[in-house]
Amino acid sequence: MRLTLVIASLAGGGAERVMATLGDRWLAEGHEVTLVTLYPDSHDVMGIAAGVSRVVVGAADAGAGRLRRAQLALGRLIRLRRVIEESRPEVVVSFMTKTNILTLLAMRGTGVPVIVSERIDPRCHRVGPMVRVLRHFEYRRAARVVVQSSAVQQWAGSFLNPDRVVRIANPVSVRPTAVVTGRAADGVATGVDARPMVVAMGRLVSQKGFDVLITAFARLAPEFPEWRLVIAGEGEERERLRRLAEREGVADHVEMPGWVESPSELLLAADLFVLS
Repeated sequence: MRLTLVIASLAGGGAERVMATLGDRWLAEGHEVTLVTLYPDSHDVMGIAAGVSRVVVGAADAGAGRLRRAQLALGRLIRLRRVIEESRPEVVVSFMTKTNILTLLAMRGTGVPVIVSERIDPRCHRVGPMVRVLRHFEYRRAARVVVQSSAVQQWAGSFLNPDRVVRIANPVSVRPTAVVTGRAADGVATGVDARPMVVAMGRLVSQKGFDVLITAFARLAPEFPEWRLVIAGEGEERERLRRLAEREGVADHVEMPGWVESPSELLLAADLFVLS
């Protein structure tokens, strides 16, 4: 089967990791896979298998004026349709709200089934009124809308045909459990540093609530001075979180190693995992 996958970029994040994982797996199963991104490979953190065909559409310039942005957006929509059609897909799979809408708009009238996937809880993720309206109407044309929880499935079923809303949890790559010693991943000491370790993972953005986690950790630090907090991930909130740890007096106990290529190693070394 010819599959075309569409996502904004392969920057470091959960959605990008899942998209890369699916592409690699489908390729290994013998499917022909094309991966389309809006942003160039200079934004990449995630790698993809050599057999996956990569096509870059190009994103609109956020710094341009309103009219220019509209012109660029229209051009991007036309290019997206062209590159998808050139891949001759039997099915298109798109990730994340704005990219989903763009893909559905681009594929109007082609007859190719489009599966869109929400990678977060849309009820808690703020988007503009235009995006909300377009999502409400364009998602009705999707062959399937994939969500990750029962609550979001119920939300989507409130304005879509419930039979077209499917709940699929994130994939898990299972590898043999290994004893972790020395350094877990990307500069995070494990065997060298015997202190108990709390681990959290995610993009360093306000939505993830790592500021709440650091504050909570700081309140417990006097009672558990030997513990440290490791937050794996990268994002725009890095500097703010660093300053927060300093203000809370736990800068020496909070580590932010950035993107971790092998999170399983870090998780195996953790004494406690926190999903904030």
